[in-house]
Amino acid sequence: MRFQTISYAELTKHASKRLHSDREAAALPLYEDAIAILESLDPPKSLSAANLRNNVAMIYKGLARFEDAEAHYIKALAVFEHEYGQNSEDVAAVYNNLGSYSTITCLTVII
Repeated sequence: MRFQTISYAELTKHASKRLHSDREAAALPLYEDAIAILESLDPPKSLSAANLRNNVAMIYKGLARFEDAEAHYIKALAVFEHEYGQNSEDVAAVYNNLGSYSTITCLTVII
């Protein structure tokens, strides 16, 4: 059996192609694998993984997979707060995304 090594950059490139061809669900496993690679490096590429997590969370939110979205937002938020502090633009962006997620889930429950 022959194995091919693929980098996180290649994974994200393939995932982006699927995402832009309206195949969001097909892009998710590639993004998840890219995150796993980034976090397994020594030292881990935490900021890159956090950026991907924020993007993956938006895809999950669009697919109405709200618990998955929230988990990725929270992990991204923890990294950004650790690296930049609470007053950074990246932290604000994740809070904004979490806020829109909360609005959507509340509306879903009400309707």
